[in-house]
Order: sequence, then structure tokens, then C-alpha cells
Amino acid sequence: ILAVEAGDRTAAADRFRRAIDGRADFAEAYLELGMLRAQEGAGAEAEELLRAALRWNPELAPAHYELGLVLGERDDAAAAVAHF
Repeated sequence: ILAVEAGDRTAAADRFRRAIDGRADFAEAYLELGMLRAQEGAGAEAEELLRAALRWNPELAPAHYELGLVLGERDDAAAAVAHF
């Protein structure tokens, strides 16, 4: 997260990926990487990552919110509303 705050998105993405590789059930790492990819305009990948976060932790409210935003950007209002 410090790499994101420092503006080094590449390093941040690498760290989140390593965290996921080290622990496949690390929902927060999927969330952070999904948010990063959404900010970079990679909506399909972001959606996949956010859905993975929710598979591991269905109660992870920020993942629901971020997924709602991604789905809303795709004009899928019905699916987006379900996550807000």
C-alpha cells in the first residue's frame, strides 16, 4: 500500500501479486490489486480480482463497493446495485 501512496503502481501491483501467490486466500490483496487495476482502466481484470476477493471473504464491504463501481462503469446497473 505504501508503494501505491508513493505513486509506484508497478511495484504495488507486483507486491499484491506476490502476496496472492504466497497466500491464495488473501482477500485483501485481491481487493487492493483490483482497485489498482480499476484505476488503470483494466475493468475486466479488476472485476475478476474483486470477485476473487469476495469468494474468499464475502463480507469484505470495500470489495463489494469497488465491484459495484466497476460494474457501473460497464453500464450494468442491476449488477452494480447488488453490491452497494
